[in-house]
Amino acid sequence: MEEMGLSRKGDIYALKAMCSQKNRSQDSLERENKKRKLVEEIMKEKQDKQRRKSARRSTSPSASSSDETSSTTGAPKTRRIALGLMQFNKSKNKFVSVRYARGGGSRTLVVPLTATKQELIEMGKDVFFAESVAPIGKASDFTFDQANFKGEAIDKLKDSDGHEQPFTMQGYFETYKLTRVQLYLTCQPCEDSDDEVLMTNVFGPSTSNSQSSKTPQSKGKAWRHQLHAQLENKRKLWQNLKKEQDEEFQKCLELDKKKQAALEGEIEELSKLEELRSIKASRVSAEPESGSARVLMVAQHPFQGRVTRFFSAAENVFSAGMKLIQFVSSLCFSCFVGARP
Repeated sequence: MEEMGLSRKGDIYALKAMCSQKNRSQDSLERENKKRKLVEEIMKEKQDKQRRKSARRSTSPSASSSDETSSTTGAPKTRRIALGLMQFNKSKNKFVSVRYARGGGSRTLVVPLTATKQELIEMGKDVFFAESVAPIGKASDFTFDQANFKGEAIDKLKDSDGHEQPFTMQGYFETYKLTRVQLYLTCQPCEDSDDEVLMTNVFGPSTSNSQSSKTPQSKGKAWRHQLHAQLENKRKLWQNLKKEQDEEFQKCLELDKKKQAALEGEIEELSKLEELRSIKASRVSAEPESGSARVLMVAQHPFQGRVTRFFSAAENVFSAGMKLIQFVSSLCFSCFVGARP
């Protein structure tokens, strides 16, 4: 690391983190390649099985005979249609679409071409009024009908000659030359329910039978209120979770900042001590050469143990002792942290 010019611990840690990140990215890329290869092998094996099955069916005589019988005496043909829900609005005096939040929306159904109007109504009731109940009310509180994409009621169809024919899906496709059909199940409150709503608005809810006095509108409001309460609870839960995560992140960030500050302070302190040691070492005179008049002095170092040093014999005892102290201090600065030059 020192040969590369990385002497500080911060630079070494940054290089180590970058290398580990590259290794993790390479490992994740290898795992993705393995997953992709496995998926391709599975899809290829599945396609080979389908080809073998189709080849066996085409070569077997029983399959050809069964196909011929099913083509002549098979089930009736079917088509996909989009079915929505519309409810009568008294204030607007027309049918309006019911959204997904209130149990409506557009649903895709597969229906036989021989299906009649009443059969389509029953299918729609099974879809939008599961178990005869929907967010807008009970199925027994409404009268149902079938409408086209304009919201107009469908009763009978007219052929090319202008003669009226009973409604069937095949006739509807052929009459309007459509490739995709959008139909609606219309629902209008019954007369009894309207009278009950009027009596409730005038005289207030009945105290004897409060459960039966609930109108479809009040039930829809209660359902919307319950849904809103559930969504509000989930929103508060997510907000609390996000707040906890933010607080935990701030704590970790502050801890990392403290560690970084402590590390920088330690590095700065070590650099100052190293500078102090170098200053003390510069004050020590060079050791006399062998053969010259010199004196051997011995000192006990707190970490390195017994150390020796030659000094010139011409120096007095006090000067040699001070130089010996400078020499011992320049060997290790750990025990002279509070010293100054």
